Amino acid sequence: MPGPLLDDVSPSEIFRARNGTVIHNIRELALFARTCSDRDFLAHIDMKSHRNDYADWIRTVIGDTRLAQALARETRRKPFTRKVLARIRETDVRRTKELTALFQE
Repeated sequence: MPGPLLDDVSPSEIFRARNGTVIHNIRELALFARTCSDRDFLAHIDMKSHRNDYADWIRTVIGDTRLAQALARETRRKPFTRKVLARIRETDVRRTKELTALFQE
């Protein structure tokens, strides 16, 4: 069952990158995309077969279909990272507003 967007996934649902990097959440995914080689990044994407392991993981494990759709056809690391970071910022703002509302009651 997918959990909150920014939380770590369960150990059985982690993303294992080709280069051995273990990814527990989308923040770590953004860091991986920003710092890995193009070869390691593209190892999880094959546009000919419509395969994008990152988008699949985000959809099925993280539970964010919107972000998964935004990344499904992205093959460049910088735009990919920008999209993930934008979604993190958006979620952080929403989470901050929710917490603020709780303390104002």
